[in-house]
Amino acid sequence: MGDQVAGAAETHLTFGMLAARLGVVRYRLEALADRGLIPFVRAGRIRVVPASELPGIRKALVEAGYMSPGHTGA
Repeated sequence: MGDQVAGAAETHLTFGMLAARLGVVRYRLEALADRGLIPFVRAGRIRVVPASELPGIRKALVEAGYMSPGHTGA
C-alpha cells in the first residue's frame, strides 16, 4: 500500500506524501501534528491531511524552523 490511501485521491495526503511534496522529512510533520500544529484525520492507522491545508502546513514548518521561508518544496 505504501503512502496510498484508498479513496483519498489527492484530497488528502499522507505524511509521507506531504514530506515528498514539501521536501522535508516525515518525522518533522509528525512532530508538528503531535503538537496540534497540523490538522489531520485518521484513515485507519494512517494520519492524513487535507490537501487544502498545504499553505498552512508550509507556514507551520517555517515558524517551527523546519523550513526556510523561501523553500518551495522538493
